[in-house]
Amino acid sequence: MSTNPIEILPHPLFLTSPLSEVQEPKEYKYFGNLDTLFAKTDAAEIVASNSDGEFTVIKKVIDEFLHITHDHCSGNPDQESSVYIQIRMTKPTQNWRIPRWHHDGRYFKPDPSCTEGGKYVTTLLGPPTLFLKPSSTLSSYALRDNEEWKNAQRESGNEKLRKIVDDALKEEERVHVPFGSIVWFANMWKGTADGSAAVHSEPDMSDSDRVFVTVMYGSEVEIGDLCHSWEVEYQV
Repeated sequence: MSTNPIEILPHPLFLTSPLSEVQEPKEYKYFGNLDTLFAKTDAAEIVASNSDGEFTVIKKVIDEFLHITHDHCSGNPDQESSVYIQIRMTKPTQNWRIPRWHHDGRYFKPDPSCTEGGKYVTTLLGPPTLFLKPSSTLSSYALRDNEEWKNAQRESGNEKLRKIVDDALKEEERVHVPFGSIVWFANMWKGTADGSAAVHSEPDMSDSDRVFVTVMYGSEVEIGDLCHSWEVEYQV
């Protein structure tokens, strides 16, 4: 695993999108055993039924995404035997014309026997997630305890306060993410504000449908802890 909080994996997932439009906003989530997820078809069925993509192509792309990201993980098989995956399908929206620069906090209580996992993201359609290149200025800003930075951590936060953060970070360099790429990025793994988590944002989606996919691996204890916090069922 890279010491950089952002890593673009070397090989793109695809060069041409497996779909061109979605019918309506829809979301898929799964929490549980990784082998069970591979055996299931509901993720691909939901995407295919809500888009012009073909089921077999979508299933192949999702499975490949899981194989590539799981192979990239550090740790023994038990440490990465469970998974949280989210697929978010959206229609054009004005919500993210101003970036929501933020970092992800701790999702679950880390299992002491496990190594840091982080998150993986890709987009099957539409613009990729925005990332800022790490810098001392950015790390210092992300440690601030002010109202506008706290606001940016919430999806439903105030747009005026979000703009203050965006203006403050205008000179920070953005990471170029080629379409079809898979990106790994660090969250605040230990739940401490050390400034090392990746600062990122939803992209401007005002003129594009989008299919966003994110996955996080962990032990059964860790993903089970996430299920407990979010009051959802762990699937075995």
